[in-house]
Amino acid sequence: MRKIFKPFKSSKVLVTGMIVSLCFAFVGCSKAEQNKGSRSFTDFTHIEEEYLATLKSLDFPEGTVLPERLEGEDSEAYFQEGYGETRDCNLWEYLWMQEWLDTYITEPERAERALKELEKAFNMAYMLNKNRIVAEKEQCYNTKKQGQMSIA
Repeated sequence: MRKIFKPFKSSKVLVTGMIVSLCFAFVGCSKAEQNKGSRSFTDFTHIEEEYLATLKSLDFPEGTVLPERLEGEDSEAYFQEGYGETRDCNLWEYLWMQEWLDTYITEPERAERALKELEKAFNMAYMLNKNRIVAEKEQCYNTKKQGQMSIA
């Protein structure tokens, strides 16, 4: 009985090896497609310039003292392009949230302005991927919900 299966064993190994090779090839191709739209890396000077330019383009709550340079980062490191903008947007979001928390009871007009400013976050570059993920989850949820409704 063992002699009958020996030829089949070597062909199974060959087929398994080919399947594994094809899987690696497909994974490599899909990674290449994902990287086409990715941002490149740059030095601290470029990121700091990006950070300072973005600071000037955003509105901040009254009385906010903005930093004059990018702090808390290793000046010898490399960063992905867009990192300076993302840092600004996170600061902007934090400060407007803090503005709302500080004023929602005592100064409703300022609190309302803070909420209006925060609504802009959904159109900012750092939120675009989050918006896509939320939209995909909602679509998945709605599809499941429709499927359940058709069963009932």
